[in-house]
Amino acid sequence: MASAIAFGGMTFGVEAGGAIASADLMDTPTGQRFASRTNTMLEKVKLSGLARSVIADVAIAMTLGTGWMNFNRQAADPKRTRSQNIRYGVGMAAGTSTVVGTAAYGVTSGIIDHSAPAIAGGAIGLAVIAKGADVVKGVVSKRNREVPAESYVYDEERFDKLEADLTNHIREADLASERVVTVIVPWDSPYAGIGHMSETNAYKGYDNHAAMQPYEKRSFWIYTVDTETGVVEHVKRIVKPMSKKERTRTGLTGIEIVDDRLTSANPNERASLDDIIKAHGIRSLDNVMNVTSNHVTGRGVDVTSLESGMNTLRSYKTTFFMAKHDTDGKAEGLFAYLNTPAIRSLGRLGVEHQTLLNGEYHLPDPTNPGQYDEHYTAVYFPDTPANTDAFYKQFIYEPAEGETPDRKLAMRAMLSGFIANESVPVLKLTHDKGGSVSLARLT
Repeated sequence: MASAIAFGGMTFGVEAGGAIASADLMDTPTGQRFASRTNTMLEKVKLSGLARSVIADVAIAMTLGTGWMNFNRQAADPKRTRSQNIRYGVGMAAGTSTVVGTAAYGVTSGIIDHSAPAIAGGAIGLAVIAKGADVVKGVVSKRNREVPAESYVYDEERFDKLEADLTNHIREADLASERVVTVIVPWDSPYAGIGHMSETNAYKGYDNHAAMQPYEKRSFWIYTVDTETGVVEHVKRIVKPMSKKERTRTGLTGIEIVDDRLTSANPNERASLDDIIKAHGIRSLDNVMNVTSNHVTGRGVDVTSLESGMNTLRSYKTTFFMAKHDTDGKAEGLFAYLNTPAIRSLGRLGVEHQTLLNGEYHLPDPTNPGQYDEHYTAVYFPDTPANTDAFYKQFIYEPAEGETPDRKLAMRAMLSGFIANESVPVLKLTHDKGGSVSLARLT
């Protein structure tokens, strides 16, 4: 037993030292350059996915050592940091030393057959167990993951860094020649911090973290990004409904506007789910979404400028697209709380909306429980051909000779000329298990 412990401890010392040394090496310009070139080669031969796998890590760590394993990880993902490599390498060193020590005890005690086939079988078994543990860990981690309150704390330096990193990823992906793009960001991405902080900045005096916690895992973000200036100019949070099982269990829908009616103590603000569904002809709640927050960041163009208004319309164009995309074309509509300027802005483009239940229902005042902010009205945007045409088909207005031009129609024609003829690339951001970022163009 003592010799096995000593052997395991010695193995840990050597492997942990190798992990730290390799992490230091990979942090140098030469190391990063070498890893980047290897990554390019792996991408060309379609082996980058295999290189990132736990099975590959275990195999390399057990045969060549954690130093080479760290190099393999860095080559598969050149953006890994020194601290990531040290943590992962030392963790793998602890695992391999435990296995080696246990094996040494088994061999010296006569418990384990040390023939070559037995050793090979044990190595394969270890890799399979490691992969299974990694899968289980991923499922449990995702299920239990929460957005920390710190992500909502507005920090200019952190915002700048996230914004710059996101813009660099967009530029490096080289998927769009257009200056302005919209980016779909998942709820659990580090870049969701941009949305969290912008909500804090837009809705002051409000505990956004506590209020949004029930919606986080059903959220995704739409950022309107100027790739030339590197600025996120507009942010929108979209929330999907609860699953049918959750709706049955809770008696709620996960759609903020609807649930505000179901739970209101004010009879003037309360309504039943059946009435809402019937009034708006909704066939399935699975096919509707909620626009939960919608605001400019104030970091790019002047918020009162036409360009700022265009960014809002670009964001809505992407919202209608994603509603169809995420429901396999079965989209029925969007719920939102809108103020008068937003209603007018969309109306100028010809977007049709219905006030909820054709009445007046309002946003609960976040800073004054039991009260309502009458500046924000609950509305429903049905997924109609007219609303699709508003974003994709140019509205033509040509007043007859001698006729006084209708200002509203002239404005609609101008806005339509911009938004319908403009290609607004929709890029979807994802992360793999190693944290690497990838972008795919959806339009």
